[in-house]
Amino acid sequence: KQLEAMGLQGNLALGAVDIAMIVCCSPMSFALELYAGWIYGLQVGVATILIAKNLAACLCFFLGKTLLRGWVSDTIKKSGSFKSFHRKSGESGWSLVLAGRLSPLPSYVCNYGFSITDVSLHDYVL
Repeated sequence: KQLEAMGLQGNLALGAVDIAMIVCCSPMSFALELYAGWIYGLQVGVATILIAKNLAACLCFFLGKTLLRGWVSDTIKKSGSFKSFHRKSGESGWSLVLAGRLSPLPSYVCNYGFSITDVSLHDYVL
């Protein structure tokens, strides 16, 4: 309840922790997201997490395109299905991103995975 009593600062703190957990590929971000709904209620909790997840996705995409490109590329290319995925990314980037967002894959897998494809930031954000 202490986080709830902090008001907007609590929302920002929770969002910042969620962003950090997603960027660091922590599977525990899911538990934090459930916690947000329990603490703040459905509407405020969902809004807080949606904003945090979108900011984290953009940050992962940026990091994967720049600083972490080598690591992401080495990690993702170990997958046998990646070549087909990479080929399709240049054809219809936004529809592939939509399919990735609706998939059961953890968000950080999609976030970093799309960063080494031909998907543009514009298509990724939409």
